[in-house]
Amino acid sequence: DSVYEKYPGTCLQTREDDPDSKFPFEWSVDGGEEFGSVFAKNTKDRGGRLRLSKPGRSKDNAKAEKAIGDVQRQVATSLGCANAPGSWWSLAGEMCCYNDERTKTVRDTGKTRYELRRGVPWTGTLYPFGCGCSYVVPPEERDKFESRSREGVVVGYTGVGGVKVVDLEDFAKGTFRLVHTADFQAD
Repeated sequence: DSVYEKYPGTCLQTREDDPDSKFPFEWSVDGGEEFGSVFAKNTKDRGGRLRLSKPGRSKDNAKAEKAIGDVQRQVATSLGCANAPGSWWSLAGEMCCYNDERTKTVRDTGKTRYELRRGVPWTGTLYPFGCGCSYVVPPEERDKFESRSREGVVVGYTGVGGVKVVDLEDFAKGTFRLVHTADFQAD
């Protein structure tokens, strides 16, 4: 008759966790509705108390959950369209958030988050995740008779005007090589 089995997703805080608490134990829940009055009564009868995990916040955090879901769907779509491996999830997520900040308008303002933060609209070029490109190989990394450029895919941004590129030749050999460059031509 374990409480954890009956009520998954809860967190029990005992006196050892918080010595200053006047309660022998405390349940932290997302609103308590899912537990009903029986659970609340039994907790109170045993000297404990129920408390909201985030006082003053929406009980289901709908806005945050929607934003997270939007990013997850966008990243999954980007990975699928680019035919990229799942291990590139973090690169796709970073690039999707970067592009969104510069393109999606904030409700009731008609401005992007970038424009609200900096006061001027974005004027640069944005690239989709997995966009093909050719980048210039630094002279110290190539032979005299080798090509001056190599093929890669854009997987992120660096600084002003720079991008993160995965070298396709190295990737085909089984090596993940991330190049930071501003000397590139996107396809």
